[in-house]
Order: sequence, then structure tokens, then C-alpha cells
Amino acid sequence: MNAYGGVANNSFNKSPANIAKIFMLTFLSVQGVRQLIQVNGQASGDKPTESRAGQVSAWMTITMTMLIGFLLYQKQSAPRVALVALVVAALTSGSALIYDYLNNKTGALAAEKNRMWFGIAHVIFALLTLVYMLMMA
Repeated sequence: MNAYGGVANNSFNKSPANIAKIFMLTFLSVQGVRQLIQVNGQASGDKPTESRAGQVSAWMTITMTMLIGFLLYQKQSAPRVALVALVVAALTSGSALIYDYLNNKTGALAAEKNRMWFGIAHVIFALLTLVYMLMMA
């Protein structure tokens, strides 16, 4: 019998890096749920303050953030399927942000100017990820 009352010694729980990963994933999950609730609330109701394109962008950004967190938690190197999903999520999010800015310049759902720049950043990130995948092939 060991010091843990018969429970096998698990080195995972003792590693500071693994504990930090658990805290980061928990934080990302809580932030993701908060963001989804906020964006869904803003996009619904009698007077929506968020466009559907902005809602799609938020959903894809949250998906991308959770995917990156999961990849960092699981392995040292990212599997190809997950990187493809990351590229799709970044392109979708970036396209939705750019579309939202271009189509909602006036009115109640007027998009902020920085939405276009974040959209461009998402597209650039997706392209850089794609280049990385091609270089690693």
C-alpha cells in the first residue's frame, strides 16, 4: 500500500506543466461558454445588436481557441486533421468578420472598424497554418 491509500501513483497530477494545461483549458472553456451566451443574446431578441455573421465568427473563433487548447494539451505535435480543422475555422471566422464589416456599415448592427482587421488577421493566420502544413508534408 502506498501513501495514496492504494491508489496507483499518477505522475500526471504531479507535473506542474500538466496542471497549468488543465487550468488553461478550464479558463478557455469558461470563456468560450461566456462568449457564446453573450453573442447568442446579442444576436437574438427584438433589437439585436449582433449580426448573424458576427455570431458565426464568434462561434468559429471559440471553436478554434478550444481546438488549439486541446492540441496543446494532447501532444507535442499537432495531428494533420486538427490543423485542417484549424485552417477551416480560421478562414470561416475571418471571412465572416470581413463580410460583416463590409455589409453592415450603417444601422443598428453597424460593425466596428476593427472587425475587418481581425478578419484579415484570421485569414492570414489560416494561410500561415496552411503554409506550415505544406512545408511539413
